[in-house]
Amino acid sequence: MADINLLPVELAPKGSLLKSAGIIKKLVTVVFILMVLFIASGVAFAFYLNTQIAGSEKRAAAIKGSIVKLEQTEQKLFLLKDRTGKIGLILKRQAQNRETANLETLLGISSEIVYSNLKVSPTVSNVVVVSRTSSALSPFLENLLTRQEYPVVKLLSFSFDTTKGYVLNLEISEK
Repeated sequence: MADINLLPVELAPKGSLLKSAGIIKKLVTVVFILMVLFIASGVAFAFYLNTQIAGSEKRAAAIKGSIVKLEQTEQKLFLLKDRTGKIGLILKRQAQNRETANLETLLGISSEIVYSNLKVSPTVSNVVVVSRTSSALSPFLENLLTRQEYPVVKLLSFSFDTTKGYVLNLEISEK
């Protein structure tokens, strides 16, 4: 069928106007497509950022949980260290008490022997003994040398003072 145009020819748009209308129509279509692509990429980017934020929040929560566990472990280790330190002190005191008890039995032998200086440690003890007579030293030394608690006895010095009497400086150790 043929196109019938009932409008007068003078009212028909000019060719340059029809060309520019076509260009504007194409330009609007391209801008609309670009705008749809931009919006779609913005929505996709927002979704991507949302998933990244959710993953970061999960990792942060896991790190916080591990920090809490590490703090609890640190506190337990600190308490354990404190306990072992106290146990060590108690064991050291028990060893010193045992050493002191052994020395007390050793030192309580004769009333003629006076102890002028006594230094007690867990491994080595220094004893300074003063006696007016040499006859009191003999049972003291015999008892000291026959005791199994003190296998090592060193005579550091032996002297005679006219005011004090015989002075023995002994180093006694368990090993």
